[in-house]
Amino acid sequence: MKVCGTVITNSQVPFGFRALIGAGRAQSGKPMFHAGLLLSGRFGVCGKTYGYLFVDRWSDGIRVHLLERKQEALARIQAVLVDGALLTDCSESPEFQSLVPAEVLLDFLKRDFNRNMCIDVSAARESLQDDGRTNCVLFAHRAGMVLGGGQGWLRACDTMFDSLT
Repeated sequence: MKVCGTVITNSQVPFGFRALIGAGRAQSGKPMFHAGLLLSGRFGVCGKTYGYLFVDRWSDGIRVHLLERKQEALARIQAVLVDGALLTDCSESPEFQSLVPAEVLLDFLKRDFNRNMCIDVSAARESLQDDGRTNCVLFAHRAGMVLGGGQGWLRACDTMFDSLT
């Protein structure tokens, strides 16, 4: 797979994937969230191998992080500031196995750029059916569905989200 001109290979098929979500509260008391998708496999870039690839959606794009340990992704989520709120609480879904090749995920990433960013994640479940909207939570939900997570994936994401609200 080629991302921004950089070739990323994966020699582990199927690869695993899980959702990560962080939560915190703004000074107003409003809950704040950030979510992403953590892939586990054997990802190679420029001769170096990584065990994890973390992908998350932001208002200005999609970020891809190659990581050696899962804890690095959890620390990334917990270091996010949303509206001044540090996301001190972090949860993860169970790991699922991909049912499609990584190119399907790459196509999904490209399509997500055509969606309108909607920062209000409190309406994420309702917005899941609105294919024209995206945010970090919707992005993680949809990415898992694209990879073959099915209804089990949606239940796991809902449970994870509910545990933080």
